[in-house]
Amino acid sequence: MKKVISSFVIASCAIGFYISTSWAVSLPTADIKANGSDGPISIAYKTSATVSWTSANASFCTVSPVVGWSGISGSKDTGRLAWSKTYTLKCNGSGGSVTDSVRVNVLPAVLPTADIKANGSDGSVTVPYQTSVTLTWTSANASYCAVVSYVTWSGLSGT
Repeated sequence: MKKVISSFVIASCAIGFYISTSWAVSLPTADIKANGSDGPISIAYKTSATVSWTSANASFCTVSPVVGWSGISGSKDTGRLAWSKTYTLKCNGSGGSVTDSVRVNVLPAVLPTADIKANGSDGSVTVPYQTSVTLTWTSANASYCAVVSYVTWSGLSGT
């Protein structure tokens, strides 16, 4: 723990005495973590992390860039993040102020893919008039798929 020593002397030549005193003031400490790590950490696109912080010898702390995250200790959920952020804890106390930061990196979004086949083939197929065609499709990283023609079929895969 770092200490700052301050002292002062009051002297009076006319009376011939002086008073001397000194005191120790402890600097505050600040520690911020994301998902329990000093960071940097990486999370998937549109997921959240937990930012937690502690301090000692501090009278007031705030976390930026968010509004309303304060206190000498705490824990908050970031909400679903779409881009990377650095969270900075600043603590003030009688010994001064200190900061600590943690970086939360957001990995790029995984784009959905889809594949559709007619009679097992990609691209165009030629079939005789009034003959049936079998459509099959698959997808990855999708939450919904639909094959639209005169009739709509839906699902992440199908025949």
